[in-house]
Amino acid sequence: MLPEKYLLLWLGACTCCARAAALEIRHLSPFGVVPGHRTVLTFSGSGLGKASNLWTSFGATARRITNSDPDVTAFEVSCPETATGVGAIQLFGLDGISNFALVLLDPVRASSGQSEPTENHSLATAHSITVPGTADGVAKSELIDYYALEARAAETYSIEVIAQRLGSQMDPVVSVLDHAGKELIYCDDEGGIWRDTRFRFTAPTEGKYILAVHDVGFGGGNGFSYRLRLTHDPLIWFSFPLIDPFEAGVPVEQLGEGKSNRASASPANPPIATVLSTFPSLAEREPNDRAAEAQSINWPIMINGKIQRPDDIDFFSFNAGKDEKLVFQSQTRSLGSPCDLVLSLCKSDGLVIVQSDSSNSSDAALTNKFSEAGRYLLTVRELSGTAAPDVPYRIKVEEFQPGLEVSSENNRLQASAGGEVTIKVAATRFDFSGPVTLALDPTIEGISLEKGVIPEGKKDGELKLKLSSNMKPGTLFHFRVAARLGINTVTACTVSTAPALKKDFPLMPILPAELDGLFALGVVE
Repeated sequence: MLPEKYLLLWLGACTCCARAAALEIRHLSPFGVVPGHRTVLTFSGSGLGKASNLWTSFGATARRITNSDPDVTAFEVSCPETATGVGAIQLFGLDGISNFALVLLDPVRASSGQSEPTENHSLATAHSITVPGTADGVAKSELIDYYALEARAAETYSIEVIAQRLGSQMDPVVSVLDHAGKELIYCDDEGGIWRDTRFRFTAPTEGKYILAVHDVGFGGGNGFSYRLRLTHDPLIWFSFPLIDPFEAGVPVEQLGEGKSNRASASPANPPIATVLSTFPSLAEREPNDRAAEAQSINWPIMINGKIQRPDDIDFFSFNAGKDEKLVFQSQTRSLGSPCDLVLSLCKSDGLVIVQSDSSNSSDAALTNKFSEAGRYLLTVRELSGTAAPDVPYRIKVEEFQPGLEVSSENNRLQASAGGEVTIKVAATRFDFSGPVTLALDPTIEGISLEKGVIPEGKKDGELKLKLSSNMKPGTLFHFRVAARLGINTVTACTVSTAPALKKDFPLMPILPAELDGLFALGVVE
């Protein structure tokens, strides 16, 4: 199995015989559905009155509510009680399919029966919010939204604004004011959740407090939506060791602020699962802050460690043979840890061979071919030097494998029954020149693969799908594309659609993992 880093596919522009997608979701209300209950979701945008069906990634059932506006539609959604996290939704019908949108699967309901107050731009008109409770808002340019909280003395409240984690353009700021308007606490960004806001507030006295919410640049408009969420639950920051929720293994510890007899976390946080990777793992042991104290590792390995203080540098030593090529891939931000790593490879005398690129927002990574056999050092430090104490990281070390980088700029496809969809493919090769086979995963009855190969030594190819003439218009299919190195080999990967998702969610530094690689194909009239 090739390392995931080298198995992303670059899928170029997509052409098909059908017209461009006519449905666009620009706003939905409320921003969350309550698991185990019915929620009416109202969508506004372009051409949405033509949508007859709603797809959800979380197994909900949906019933369309008739309305006469060509750009607005509503669905009553019944969400399974076990659903949690951030879910994806998509509208579709005879005229095509919409973009993906995100919705919070939140057991906490709106306060005061009003999910989206509209005239709360002064202290006098502050919208009352109870605990636990939520309020949805859309930031207006140069305006502040105010919320009133009746608090008890010495009681602690967990407060967060969920915006960019749902694809919003808003960079939220929250201030807590006392009855006289004096600012008691201010919160802008919280590292583990990008530019969103979360903090705990303990009321010094009993009485009324005001929460002031606005965009950091006082921007506003339909794209500046947010959810204000108040609970008594603890705030879970991250797990240790950090885990990938798609992997299986052994239990991990959840870390945060506040005590509870149950595992509590905002459903908008990066997923916190109860499993750790079955990839061979090693826990960092201190002291390893100097080359002489370097902790010995053997690859392949998953290193689980912590940056214990701002100036902490962790040293690991390993052997590499001549012409051996290794990959060092870290995970921090993508798993909710508020730290940015810098990885360096050094000779045993401390001379730096190569260092990770700190200019992009992705997790730090290195690939290096060693020119001579010997003992080498891997050093790990935090880029800014301002991270909180004991922030966790994990680093996977393994042998480089030849492969490809390929991704898709279009995750929405549509064609009429009997028509074709052609996806042009461009591949970046990594020490691999052989042919690449592309195939649907899973296969879909009524859709045949007419062409799906990148020829040997080529960077261009095509994936062509043919729809049966019996296909029913208004039908939606979801699938992924598997790539195999060689012809009819068992080695496969899932093609990424990250460039397409970046168009839908331009400010999300960590794109929704469940949607990456997911293609939607609509059958239109």
